[in-house]
Amino acid sequence: MAHKFRTSKTKIERWLADYGKNGNQTHACEVAGISSASIALWRKNSPEFLKAFERATAAYCDTLRKACHRRAVKGTKKPIYQGGKLVGYERRYSDKLLTNMMQAHVPEYRERDETINLVAQVLVTPVIASSEADLDKIEQQQIKEIELEAKGE
Repeated sequence: MAHKFRTSKTKIERWLADYGKNGNQTHACEVAGISSASIALWRKNSPEFLKAFERATAAYCDTLRKACHRRAVKGTKKPIYQGGKLVGYERRYSDKLLTNMMQAHVPEYRERDETINLVAQVLVTPVIASSEADLDKIEQQQIKEIELEAKGE
């Protein structure tokens, strides 16, 4: 027998949308005006809600994967100022995120029986570019170099 909700369908949809976007159940409850106890009850008693909850969780996990990929492969831009003036940008990469992504997707990078201790590092490539367009060109070249290195070329 399907679980009957006392809360409006709109509030439930609002909760699922916010949770799928932000991954924070407490925030989603505040946004939708639903108690966390109701969410726990629905997850336990409603197969339909549980499926929707799992889809929202998967959507949020995809958002996290995209963010990790961006930081690991494309890096993040940090402005460089000299004398109070913007003179360029520095691209920063996350080796730790890249390692984690490699272990998740590339079998030969997965941990085996031995424990591997990793230290989080940030690869900083100092680059001075006169504009974001120049920085984007440099970034594309660096991405090509990373891809060639990953292929062993």
